[in-house]
Amino acid sequence: MSALTALDPATGRTLWTDTRFAYVRPAGAYLLATTPGGTMFVLDPTTGRVRGDFGGWRGLPDPGGLHYAIHPSSDRDTLWYGELDPARATVRILGMAKHVAGQCDIAAGALVCHRIDASVAVWRLA
Repeated sequence: MSALTALDPATGRTLWTDTRFAYVRPAGAYLLATTPGGTMFVLDPTTGRVRGDFGGWRGLPDPGGLHYAIHPSSDRDTLWYGELDPARATVRILGMAKHVAGQCDIAAGALVCHRIDASVAVWRLA
């Protein structure tokens, strides 16, 4: 298994190494880390210490720099969607996407999902 290694940008020395995460991305003063199974965590970038756990929320990359995620609801073919707050390790639920097949992306300030009928649906995030 490969390991994720964080380097000090000033010196290039290794700050920490961890094998749990598939990738990380910056989130203000923190890092959002995702396991190969999709579980999301908030990390301290200097120590690699876990500062928060988003449970079953799966992050969606946003070119605008905000942090959105989706989570399956108890209803089949329905997802909750929300905005992540890495500083508090919380999610502000924005709404529910119904009749979706699960493939969703963020584009132009909206959640765009493939629906179960092969159409595409758009939910504004703001």
